[in-house]
Amino acid sequence: MVTTSTLHHGNSRLVTLEELGAVPAPAGTETWRPVPHRQVVDAIHNAALAKGLAIASEEYSVTRDDAKMFGVIKLNAGNGEWSRCIGIRNGNDKTLALGVAIGVQVLVCDNRCFAGEKVFHRRHTANFEVENVVENAFEGINVRFDTFENRLNILKQERLSHDDAVLLVVKVAEAGGVPGSHVMTILQEFTNPRHEEFKEPTKWNLLNAFTEIGKRYRQGRYRTFQRTLAKAFQLG
Repeated sequence: MVTTSTLHHGNSRLVTLEELGAVPAPAGTETWRPVPHRQVVDAIHNAALAKGLAIASEEYSVTRDDAKMFGVIKLNAGNGEWSRCIGIRNGNDKTLALGVAIGVQVLVCDNRCFAGEKVFHRRHTANFEVENVVENAFEGINVRFDTFENRLNILKQERLSHDDAVLLVVKVAEAGGVPGSHVMTILQEFTNPRHEEFKEPTKWNLLNAFTEIGKRYRQGRYRTFQRTLAKAFQLG
């Protein structure tokens, strides 16, 4: 897999859908409307079905107090090198908004790192309706996936000289996407990738060198990292 969609759950426990359904939501207030985690997942399932998207696999975790839920759903579309994915998170303790991330590179972590090609957030206010949030996130989802995947296929064909790769990495660093101290690390990953399938000198494989190093970044840094990469590689 070149672009990874991952659920990191070092501070939470994995649960099944059935176990998730047994987790209740606390009572709300006039200004705060918590929603059961399973209701969020069911809304995602229904939206995917309505768009003709079948689920290939899904994984969920919850924190010890059951207040926060994190999940990654992989859809049965892709080209063997990536999967169309949905990232989810939900908080019922007033500290975490409902989040839906869409893309072929989704990162959901219980340390609050949450990213995708497109990310939607909505706080649990009095007028909160989970179905409306999900419907908004899924608007034009198939076109969005197609557009992104077409660009990835182009990147696979665009070869890079070493000098061009250096210029692009430096450009991303100058834009604040990665620390300057990581420029050489990324170039080394590009030149001598740890995965054999990424050895060809293409923009696609440089993107994956960035992604490999970016896995270590925390939420704030990762958002800037992803936004800067999207601009540098013209990913929309």
